[in-house]
Amino acid sequence: EDEEEEEDEMDMRGLLEENVQEVLEVPRTGEYEDDNKPIPIRDVSAVNDGRAELPCDIDPPDPSDRVYLVLWYRELAGKPLYSFDLRGRPPNTAKHWSADPTFGFGTRANFRVGSGPETPTALVIKTITLLDEGVYRCRVDYRNSPTRNMKLNLTVVEEPHAPQIKRDTDIQQDVGGAYAGPFNEGEELKLVCEVHGGRPSPTVFWYVDDQIVNGKTQIEPGKDIVVNKLRYAMLNRDMNNKKVSCVAKNNDINDPKTRTVTVQMNLRPQSVKILRKQNFLTEGVKVQIICEARGSEPPAQIRWYIGETPAENYKVQNKIQHNPLGSTTTSILIFEPGQGDNKRRISCRAFNKNIPGSTIEDHWDVHVMYKPRLTLTLGRTLNPQEIKERDDVYFECLIVSNPEANKLEWYHQDRRLYPNATGGILLSNQSLVIQGVSQKNNGEYTCRAENRQGKATSNEINLSIKYSPVCDNKSIDNSKIAVDSSVVTIVDCYLDSNPPVSQVYWISSKQGHQSRISPSQYTLMEGFSRLSYQPERTREADFGELLCYGVNKVGTQTDPCVFSIEAAGRPYPLENCKLGNSTGTFGVICDPGFDGGLTQAFNLEIFVSETKALLRNMTRNQPKFQLAGIHSNQPVSLQVYSWNKKGRSEIVTVAESVRINTDLGSRSTELPPSLVMKEPLYLVIGGAGIGFLLITFLSLIWYFKRRAVGKKLAVVEV
Repeated sequence: EDEEEEEDEMDMRGLLEENVQEVLEVPRTGEYEDDNKPIPIRDVSAVNDGRAELPCDIDPPDPSDRVYLVLWYRELAGKPLYSFDLRGRPPNTAKHWSADPTFGFGTRANFRVGSGPETPTALVIKTITLLDEGVYRCRVDYRNSPTRNMKLNLTVVEEPHAPQIKRDTDIQQDVGGAYAGPFNEGEELKLVCEVHGGRPSPTVFWYVDDQIVNGKTQIEPGKDIVVNKLRYAMLNRDMNNKKVSCVAKNNDINDPKTRTVTVQMNLRPQSVKILRKQNFLTEGVKVQIICEARGSEPPAQIRWYIGETPAENYKVQNKIQHNPLGSTTTSILIFEPGQGDNKRRISCRAFNKNIPGSTIEDHWDVHVMYKPRLTLTLGRTLNPQEIKERDDVYFECLIVSNPEANKLEWYHQDRRLYPNATGGILLSNQSLVIQGVSQKNNGEYTCRAENRQGKATSNEINLSIKYSPVCDNKSIDNSKIAVDSSVVTIVDCYLDSNPPVSQVYWISSKQGHQSRISPSQYTLMEGFSRLSYQPERTREADFGELLCYGVNKVGTQTDPCVFSIEAAGRPYPLENCKLGNSTGTFGVICDPGFDGGLTQAFNLEIFVSETKALLRNMTRNQPKFQLAGIHSNQPVSLQVYSWNKKGRSEIVTVAESVRINTDLGSRSTELPPSLVMKEPLYLVIGGAGIGFLLITFLSLIWYFKRRAVGKKLAVVEV
């Protein structure tokens, strides 16, 4: 089109130069009858600084006729401002003439002969200005046909400026750039399109994507401004990333003025979900809890809560998948459940940080399986420091477990307790009752429970029963006391009590008569009392029983410790004697019998079975005899006995007609056979030795006395 205009302009210049000295001969107005007839007017528009085409139909009514002259007039002017002259010329050699710019168009105008429907015959005017606006008349003269007149009303359109899109606020600041927003989902959207200038005033309207949207148009009075307001009471997420265009149009010639922006939105998360909620978790076993939030833009942020406490000390992994219509955020919580987490709520909260109140939540009330937790307590009314004999004691075993415990057991000193109504042991639900407790019930108590997750034991409660003194086994095992009136006998009374004995007293019981022994004869030590006892005479009437009573805060001993007093005598026979290997050595071992109240020794004699000849005699402080280094090719017999200064016990035969063949090397300190004496000889020699020592001692005393007297007399004589 531009090339065509340049060619027309060159032709027009040539035409004007050719006819510059020529005076246009035109018919005068009113010369033809058609000049005075009414002429229809056709509206034509052109854009300021653009091009206008004033159409004119020059085809003759009679096809055999031809155009003679075409003249263009403006308004009522009598002079034409353009002519197309074919008078006396071939069809393609018409003469063009255009009035100079002071009256006409000059070189801006060119008459175009049409070549078809697409390019009709018209006067083409370039660089249109507002001064060109008006009514023009095209007059066509034919050689034979009547003259034809056409009027055209040329309107020059002034295009508006480019639209401005602003936010409808008090400031009304231009959105700037290619994007508007970001706007929050659910909030009100108000945009203003403002168009300045334009003649006639433009029509202003909106497009959202390809759909025209009605707005509210108003014209600012006196400001030559047209405004159209677009309003959405509540933005939905479908508006995100949509193109919103403001269009200003006041002609059909040029494309309308348009301003387009893309709406950006902050989208709320549409959904949040904890994936794969398990039926139960196991204590101490780590799990990955996955939460997925969809639909937020920018991507949602996720926060975890355990109960109402933020899970700040837990390991969390986040992953984001971007999508303009709403991104997906995946968060993984590494969680190691404990017993305290059972029935606790784990919450996943997703939110868009740019949208207040956008938080949505999914939660999971977890069930944690764990083995029993046991707490053992004494009954509420019991004071553990004040439990006494014959009191009733009960325990409570508090069980916390998931699933429920299917087995409960009670233990005393690691020994399981079973219901025993006769023995005072009662079990009921989670309680243990012990009726009429005694000393045997002292010690540690626990309860044990079991479920599918495992076994557990409670804390220990040590039951310390307060009881009055009783005889200790040491006193019971040594209840027979043999005494000698010539020496003081020590009698120890061992007592068991809780709390410890604070006082003790002794009673002498002889032939049905009882008398308290003076406290000066006994002392109280830790755990026992020691009595120094010496009978006046060694007669049967002077012997009887010694009774020992202990006293503590609980009370006085009910049954005293009884010591049977009898005269010292020969020891009792040895018991449970055995011949064989013991602790890697071959020998004889026995249990001692009662010592008769005096220190006893133990002998082993080995005889040849046939001849009764004594092979070996061993003496020991304990009834243990090693036979290492003893050889006998003949059968032998082994006999043992004990003895004290009152005599010898009965002989106990350990073995008869046995052979001894061992060579282990003797380490014994036994007396040689030549020095081993039988009992009568031993007594005779012992008595003789004592008599000899006594005579020697008295002789020395007499000797020194005599010397002292002699010295005194000598001094007197001097």
